[in-house]
Amino acid sequence: MLSVELHTPESNETEKILKSNGFQESNGHMVYKPNKQEQITVILNKTNQKITLTFSPQLNLEQFTTIHQKIMELIQCFDSKYDDSNSLLGYLKDGEGAYIITNWSKWYKLLQDARLKTLEGQKVRILDQKENELGSGIFVDYKRDTEHLTIIECSIITLFGEKAYSGTNLKIEPTNEW
Repeated sequence: MLSVELHTPESNETEKILKSNGFQESNGHMVYKPNKQEQITVILNKTNQKITLTFSPQLNLEQFTTIHQKIMELIQCFDSKYDDSNSLLGYLKDGEGAYIITNWSKWYKLLQDARLKTLEGQKVRILDQKENELGSGIFVDYKRDTEHLTIIECSIITLFGEKAYSGTNLKIEPTNEW
């Protein structure tokens, strides 16, 4: 299991804050279950004023993104320091470690760029934030919002020529068709 430690201020509000952030009690622990799948388990250590968040290393990028966002929310809620040295996800091109918080943006961008590079010349579907299909065709190019690392523009070739789609958080999925 991977883990992150948050150093919490002295407070009896820890469980209340966790519950207000979507955690629920289960078998003596607090767990976060988006989409009814357990992703984060919390181990409370009130004597040392820290909580340990544990999660599986066998998740997909979307699940790691959810965990990253939730941990960032907790860091803000508790106004705490963290130690993510036990959450190594992979390595960057320069050999530096990428963790669930440390170097997260660089790691996410590296994986997204690699995934999208493999889709060039393949038939894809373009989806908006609500998973509505905007179009499909041969994937040509994309533009990313550098701050949020989301895809904001995508070009494909359709039966009627090249078509560009714009949005705040577009998804590009392979159709597995030729």
